[in-house]
Amino acid sequence: MNLAALSALSVALRELRVAARRKGIYRVRFWAAVVAVGLVAWVFFSALLSPQSPAPATLGAEIFYSLASVLMGYSLLAGSRATADCLSEEKRDGTLGLLFLTDLKGYDVVAGKMTANSMSCTYGLLASFPVLTLPLLLGGVSWELVWRVLLILANALFFSLAAGMLASAVCRKERLACGMAFLFVALIAAGLPALGLLFREYVIKDDALPVPEWFLFPSPLAHFIRTLEGFSSFAVAGKFKGVEYWGSLATAHLLGWLFLWGACRITPKSWQDVPASLWLERWRRRWQYWCYGGSETRAALRKQLLDINPFVWICGGRDRLQRTLLWGFLGLLVVGFLYGLAKLPHDWLCMPVAVTTALAFGTTVKYWVAGESTRRCLEIRRDGALELLVCTPMTVREMLQGQWLAMRRLFGAALVMVAIVDFIMLAVALSDISNQSERVSTVIAFISGLILLGADFCALVWVGSWQGLTAKNAKTASGTTAWRILVLPWVLWGMSIPVWGFLIRFSVGIGGESSFNVFILWWLAIGLVIDLAYGVSAYRRLHAEFRAIAAQRYQPAPKNPWWKFLKYEKNSPPPILNR
Repeated sequence: MNLAALSALSVALRELRVAARRKGIYRVRFWAAVVAVGLVAWVFFSALLSPQSPAPATLGAEIFYSLASVLMGYSLLAGSRATADCLSEEKRDGTLGLLFLTDLKGYDVVAGKMTANSMSCTYGLLASFPVLTLPLLLGGVSWELVWRVLLILANALFFSLAAGMLASAVCRKERLACGMAFLFVALIAAGLPALGLLFREYVIKDDALPVPEWFLFPSPLAHFIRTLEGFSSFAVAGKFKGVEYWGSLATAHLLGWLFLWGACRITPKSWQDVPASLWLERWRRRWQYWCYGGSETRAALRKQLLDINPFVWICGGRDRLQRTLLWGFLGLLVVGFLYGLAKLPHDWLCMPVAVTTALAFGTTVKYWVAGESTRRCLEIRRDGALELLVCTPMTVREMLQGQWLAMRRLFGAALVMVAIVDFIMLAVALSDISNQSERVSTVIAFISGLILLGADFCALVWVGSWQGLTAKNAKTASGTTAWRILVLPWVLWGMSIPVWGFLIRFSVGIGGESSFNVFILWWLAIGLVIDLAYGVSAYRRLHAEFRAIAAQRYQPAPKNPWWKFLKYEKNSPPPILNR
């Protein structure tokens, strides 16, 4: 091997050796296969226990389409998330410049970082591929469709990994890099097809004509949907032409290489401290003014927040940008709903649209809370402000009260808006239903959603604060918080669907009109139990170990089981005293 090839592989080999020792890579590969098998089993048993069992070919197609759709979402999101902070982390630590003191080039560093950070998500996708071929045993899909979808999934993962590398090369902050990577993927995967639909509607003005190909070729998501539609008839050759299939595959692949080329060009220069130009400095001042206001506004806000609780000011209560972004996104949802109402005035005000709209608003605010609660605690820990805080006369209770006030100040009005939207959507859903029992079930479902909205907010604040103080980075903290509070209840509830179908089908204890109401209350009970378990545990951990974590800034967090903090005994001190 010549010296040029050895130089190009040196960083990749070193990163691979380090990554090979991580237990998380093997865990991701194992759990990816387990989740894929569990999803197949869930769809299989849910279909078999339904009142009308489908034919084997139809069941095989349903299993394949369900698992392929989940893997497509995984490929687009996991790839960009895995590489979005690999280069920006090196910039913040000041170690990226040391690599370029050697003979390494930009493509050496980019290739090494991408190879190492893509191992876990790549192994997870590869572990799911054998499970994706299981529907062939039931029929309903052909080998041609299977290998075409496998190529699309692998190409989508490469595309999202490349988008994350470009965002990481451009940005320095972790949050900004992750947001830019998601924006790159969202604009190309979903934005271009949506723009093509608008172009056909308002420029071509003929819904019978197809969307122009230049809007669909770069999008991996449009490529995936068109491939499945081309094979909609079971076990026959698809209607999606070879030129269209391979052209779309090549376009998205070349776009990924274009992202990597941009990352290779930007990385050698991005770590250097270059004097800001007059134009750039002017925009920085404008951005600071938009985020924090003028000097008089900042002074007045500082005095107001410090009088309430200093921790509110430290945790970002002065940042106006986050509230602006949150309300801007909620405004886009409102515009989307009004647009659908204008286009379909007679069909839009129905039960499915009402439920989807209510879930969209509630889910947006909840995931935003998960991200903000972890980010603020993580920032004060990284900046060293946490060590300074514990040296002040403030108690742990006052600090946690300030965190709660900061989150309530940021999301209080948004939660009120979500509640109002839920009541409006409830009225829309009731206007579309005439059966009295279905109306009662709808009311129970919406009221349960409102109860979980408040319970999830409380749990997300405390679990997110704990994860922000103990996790290694923002991705791990926000991901763990969202999984425990937002994803796990749906997983457990979904796993109970086959059991519930068995009970209803064979009339074991339940049945009739009340069965659906009991199923909704079961969903509410699962969510409340999880919120209570993780929320109380995180709250007690924060009171017990706050000072210990602040004193051990560079030490791993104390590992105590979460159920240990659910116990309450009168006059018994916490596991670690905060005195």
